[in-house]
Amino acid sequence: NTLTYSGIGILGKLTTSLGSEWGVDLPGVLKEAQPGVKLIAMLRSPIERMYSAFYYYGHYANKFGQGADGFEKYAANQVEVFNACLQLNDMNPSKCARAKFNEAQQLVKGLYVYFVQDWLEVFSRKQMLFFKSEDYYKDVGGHLKQVMEHLKLDNATDEEWNRMVSQKATNQRATNGEGRGSSQGDMHPGTREMLQNFFAPHNKLLAVILEDEKWNW
Repeated sequence: NTLTYSGIGILGKLTTSLGSEWGVDLPGVLKEAQPGVKLIAMLRSPIERMYSAFYYYGHYANKFGQGADGFEKYAANQVEVFNACLQLNDMNPSKCARAKFNEAQQLVKGLYVYFVQDWLEVFSRKQMLFFKSEDYYKDVGGHLKQVMEHLKLDNATDEEWNRMVSQKATNQRATNGEGRGSSQGDMHPGTREMLQNFFAPHNKLLAVILEDEKWNW
């Protein structure tokens, strides 16, 4: 969430080095406070994070309906809201990501590229470490080693290391019949295809900016 709050997390209209057309932005404030900070962002497939959020925040299902049918209606509404914004004069995906953040929040939060650009305009690439959550959970130890190198931390003891890599994931949508949305199964194939088509050009741009094709989910 912090990553996607880059242009809207702080309100204000100040004519300073922190100013932007959207007011005072979060990366600018953090840069002033901690110019040498090291940042880490873990990004999940936009489609999967949106589907998970649909069930995690119950008011979406209450409004659009439960299950794959409800999510299809919700996803179609979110895409429609965003595409309508793009039809307005002088609007582009980056501007619509801010303008429609509240109205199409879970869709917009998956448009990582426009928020990554905000952070990279302020911080050097060397200050930022990006992970795919899918890769992280396949190799927790390997990614934690990258984190420690990025933060220039001392090597952990064997006891500390074992404790870190054995931590169970929390705050996730279970697939074993327990937890929010766990019994709902997958979304409709047509819904997935619609979202794949929507996110594809934005993911492609992210892959270009981060110079790695792995971001083309």
